[in-house]
Amino acid sequence: MINDRLDLEDQLSHTVTYTGENLTLIDHKRDMDKLKNTSSNLNMVMLHKFLINNAISAESLLAAGIVPKYEEFPELNTSERILLLIDEAHQDQGGEMGDNLFLAFTNAVKIALTGTPLLTERYKQKTHEHFGSFIDVYRMNDSVADRATVDIIYIGRTSQDKLTDAEMFKQEFEDMGLSRN
Repeated sequence: MINDRLDLEDQLSHTVTYTGENLTLIDHKRDMDKLKNTSSNLNMVMLHKFLINNAISAESLLAAGIVPKYEEFPELNTSERILLLIDEAHQDQGGEMGDNLFLAFTNAVKIALTGTPLLTERYKQKTHEHFGSFIDVYRMNDSVADRATVDIIYIGRTSQDKLTDAEMFKQEFEDMGLSRN
């Protein structure tokens, strides 16, 4: 199971207890070798651990003014009996971490879950092009009909307000301390 947030990892870890399966949480990059195991097991790992630099996080490098260099992740497991459940797939598909996930498990079956698939031409690759065709689609209208979601009604309005003194507006904005320049 691949996720991208601590709170989600906590939630899913709790939910997994209902399956009766033993769960191995991959808490540290140094523990990634546990994913080489060929026995039947259930593992959970956060996607950011598929960055190549094991000693220093990308966040630490950026804080030090160093732009991390992309390096391909080594292959961890070639088994065809691996099923990857990838949460928030739309966030993970276009980056190095997502590419490295595919390199680490070259023969795995990948099932991607997302509430917001990338479907327009402005993205390098659409979600279904990266992960394969949709297995199921559950649209907002379906969720509203099932009473799982409250219908959202938005009424757009156009303001007729105008700035008559741009310099005065800029100065008042600066005085409020909202400017980041």
